[in-house]
Amino acid sequence: MTLHVPFEQFAETAKRVLGETEAYLEALPKGTRATAAHKSDTRIVCAWTSTTLAEAKAALEKAGMRAHSGTWSLDASVAGDGLGREMHVATVAYSSGEEAPGIWVDAYEDPPTQLQVLRTLYDEFRETGEVGDVSFDAFVRMAQPNVLILSLAELREFLRSKAAG
Repeated sequence: MTLHVPFEQFAETAKRVLGETEAYLEALPKGTRATAAHKSDTRIVCAWTSTTLAEAKAALEKAGMRAHSGTWSLDASVAGDGLGREMHVATVAYSSGEEAPGIWVDAYEDPPTQLQVLRTLYDEFRETGEVGDVSFDAFVRMAQPNVLILSLAELREFLRSKAAG
């Protein structure tokens, strides 16, 4: 069983929930994952921070924890996946000029703004030739986009609510 907490609460939570003062840190492309586990059962506390491994280690040591290289996981596929704990899926429904609307999907490590998502869509469509010599503003007016951004936590909640209901 894994408890995900904000990094700022990691040290206090690991001590309170697990009775542990040892943490394991893993550098990720855009931050650091911290994990601590109970020695005799399957409880894990996990947090993600956008800081470097060295900064995360210093923060944990300041909070009275010993930090080592590595990561605890109940699922071997999670270890070393190279992804931060945060993930966001952005979808855009847009007027395609055909009978059915178009839909576009992308993923982000950090929460994007709707403007960032639309700009990425526009840039991709420009690169692939799907949009000609049209300004970004004109593209947005013509496409009439509807942007939806979901976090990994929100996606998990959708699954939980389906299982419960």
